[in-house]
Amino acid sequence: MRNAKKLLSVLLALTLALGTAAAGVGGLPLRSSAAGTGKAIVLVTGGAADFIKGAQQSSVWFGNYMQSSADSKEPVKWRVLSNADGKLFLLADQNLDVVQYYEHETSITWENSTVRSWLNGDFCSAAFSDAEHAAIPEDTVVNDNNPYYGTAGGNDTTDQVFLLSIAEATTAAYGFPEGYDSADTRKATNTAFVSAGGHTGTNGMYANGAADYWWLRSPGDSSNCAAFVTNYGFVADGGNHVDDDNIAVRPALNIHLNAVLFTSAPAGGKAGSGLTAVSDYDGAEWKLTLLDESRSDFTASACRLGDKWVITYSGATTGENEKISAMIVNGSGEVT
Repeated sequence: MRNAKKLLSVLLALTLALGTAAAGVGGLPLRSSAAGTGKAIVLVTGGAADFIKGAQQSSVWFGNYMQSSADSKEPVKWRVLSNADGKLFLLADQNLDVVQYYEHETSITWENSTVRSWLNGDFCSAAFSDAEHAAIPEDTVVNDNNPYYGTAGGNDTTDQVFLLSIAEATTAAYGFPEGYDSADTRKATNTAFVSAGGHTGTNGMYANGAADYWWLRSPGDSSNCAAFVTNYGFVADGGNHVDDDNIAVRPALNIHLNAVLFTSAPAGGKAGSGLTAVSDYDGAEWKLTLLDESRSDFTASACRLGDKWVITYSGATTGENEKISAMIVNGSGEVT
């Protein structure tokens, strides 16, 4: 960021709005955009993002986790299962790690499982920044009995990150067929990190890019087994022993849309510098830029001088990867 300059002049073609990773700027509120605009950046306010489709028709990038190796983190891709009630319900596109459902074979439910503690502890800490973590609500997770065997599912829980249940993995509205039969939409491939054994270091996982087994949170045919999905996308409702260390973890979570400032195309969505027209985009993958309440000290105002607008600002954070961006939008709140 060039913090030596306190004035920024931009030619105003339409209506001007400012956006940063923090908030809309006083006097220049960000506008609501309820539908896709065909542009590579779309503002999201008021919890409306109808252009992001459920049933696995859209994907978003959120958080960072080990994927190519244990030595680095890359952005995580998530399939959108639903977009409703101001929240995105997401399922990891790939298997992200390998963790036992429970550390030894015993009667156990999701409430007291090892994988639940790990997902809401170590995984959250490793995968999400403070702002990302704050965007993930604590949801009531329903733990039904096994629908065929009747094995008790235990108490409902409150979690930020969880595994899908048998019921959720067979819900048509989420893009899954309603039966247990093999289905491509239930398949999940391994990252290189998972193929190498992930958290457990097991040597029993399939190759990088190959479909593999992933846990569900529902109980199996007995209280010491948990259900899972096979590499063919078949729902194995009878499950496997909870201490199996060759079954992957495919996290699920919700995101509050009111925590999202705008979305952008994964590649080329954000201009590097200068006043650049936003490119057209008709894809179904989006990066999320979140509001950051820690930037509440940043303020800006604008006044018109002839055919220019002069923007003054204060309270900007300086340092690596810190910059100020301006967006030009039309009267409908569409970025141009």
